[in-house]
Amino acid sequence: MTWQPQPMDTAPLDRPFLGKVGDDWLRMLWHPEFEAFVSGWRVMIMAPGYLIDGKPRKLHSPQIHEPEAWTDLPAPPAAEE
Repeated sequence: MTWQPQPMDTAPLDRPFLGKVGDDWLRMLWHPEFEAFVSGWRVMIMAPGYLIDGKPRKLHSPQIHEPEAWTDLPAPPAAEE
């Protein structure tokens, strides 16, 4: 695979990508609820009949990053027949 780092102002906001953070490349995406690039988060699901902030679930504890560049995710390997 050829790495073609792109500037962050061109990063996709609608799909995951690899973001460069320091010497590492992490799978991440733009998460509109956190208004940040994140590589993961936790989900709290309420018991049936209970709500938090009017919803049955709440996202929390995002792993927020400030990547310096991005590139597309590599294609998955071909399935063996």
